[in-house]
Amino acid sequence: MELSLTPARDVPDKTQTSLDVVLRCFVSALSADTGILLGLDSDGKPQLLSAAGYAARRATVPWTQGSFLGHALKAEGASLEPASGWREGSGSPDAWHAVACRISGPDEPLGVVYAGFDRPSHLSRGELTWAANAHARLAGLCMSEGGEAVGAVLRSSGVDQLTGCLRYERVLEMLTAEIQRSTRQGHSLSCCFLDIDRFKAINEEHGHLQGDNVLSSAGEALVGSARGFDCVGHFGGDEFVVVMPETSLPEARRAATRMRRAMGASIAKSTGLDVATSAGVAQWRRGDSMLHLLEESDRALQSDKASGDTHPAPLTKRKGSGGLSGLVRGVRSRVGPRERTDKPPPKA
Repeated sequence: MELSLTPARDVPDKTQTSLDVVLRCFVSALSADTGILLGLDSDGKPQLLSAAGYAARRATVPWTQGSFLGHALKAEGASLEPASGWREGSGSPDAWHAVACRISGPDEPLGVVYAGFDRPSHLSRGELTWAANAHARLAGLCMSEGGEAVGAVLRSSGVDQLTGCLRYERVLEMLTAEIQRSTRQGHSLSCCFLDIDRFKAINEEHGHLQGDNVLSSAGEALVGSARGFDCVGHFGGDEFVVVMPETSLPEARRAATRMRRAMGASIAKSTGLDVATSAGVAQWRRGDSMLHLLEESDRALQSDKASGDTHPAPLTKRKGSGGLSGLVRGVRSRVGPRERTDKPPPKA
């Protein structure tokens, strides 16, 4: 039996959006290569509600009652599919190809959430089980309560529902922590700003719903193309940020090129629009504040947009001090021009 990737017709939009976010967060948390979220229709037949990673690029997903997913749907708690071929002395035998967990409702199973790995994952059984159980419970809230409950949970946890990226405030917290860690340990640290060219024109010509589809596709691509320990955030509007710990400027530039390509391909596949993106990268230097790193990243982004070599000219120029985005100016007003955020925390 094969499941079509066409979303179920009887799933409310808010529920579908929440399920998509939960699945992307699950796949991202485990650095998995693919993710699937199945539900059960009124006749008890499985239907594909969401797909992420390479599963989202395939036309169908195989399913049988005796498959790993079929077993997970009937099992209590998380199920793990062990990897084969490990040799004694080559490392831990605890290597896994997949993890799945049943989504339980008040009275009966509602579906199953799954994450798979191209190369065996060496996360511990406990880590995989905990993540699968946690995201299955979130999916259950979506499916049982129309997505409202999990929406509140995601907002409180700092995740933007539309893009699946961290929200503005959470990014600033993570960036501050990474600057402190780099200060203590001497690691390199880079920051990348990305935005979607002519996004205002997309909303005007194709409508705000299509604009939301562009943002959602861009966010999914960013989360999917970033490394597991990168911090991927949505700064608002069409602006995204990726904080890259232990990454030099040349490495960050290569990563930015990869992420821009992934964003463009994802947007084209989802909406049919040929949309260009711009990126700017800066590297933190010892003694620099968080604000300084954000300003340098934003200036690099503006330089990329103004170059005109690979992107169309922006629809309108940004207004404000020094050409910086309103969001960076907002950070400046919050922390103050002289406040430093790279100081190590006080000793207990």
